Amino acid sequence: MTLHAGPEWPLLTERLGIRPAAPGDAEATWAYRRLPESSRWVTSAWKDYESYARSFRDPARLGERLVIESEGRAIGEVVVRLNDAWTQSEVSKVGAGVEAELGWSLDPGFSGRGLATEAIARVLRLC
Repeated sequence: MTLHAGPEWPLLTERLGIRPAAPGDAEATWAYRRLPESSRWVTSAWKDYESYARSFRDPARLGERLVIESEGRAIGEVVVRLNDAWTQSEVSKVGAGVEAELGWSLDPGFSGRGLATEAIARVLRLC
């Protein structure tokens, strides 16, 4: 099951568009992901653009990443990692791909406006 095969894109909120990430989004997201306040609570703090771009464009990571846009500009990302739920072995097929782990990062210049909350609320409805 792939996240990107789900709904019609982009997902819309009152102020945002949310769409699957593309390899070309690496540069726009690097603008804020390189900042210390953006890398504090994520899994990696990249030192250079080349390392970040390689990680961002990795097909497995790209497939679970959504870009948050405001007025046509990438201002954040949401990661939706689909997992299997714990089940008894007899019904393991029922639990396949039904859990979603969410993570997000937002350009600090857009924080304090409820945009991350708005994006995550919309992605929760997707899940």
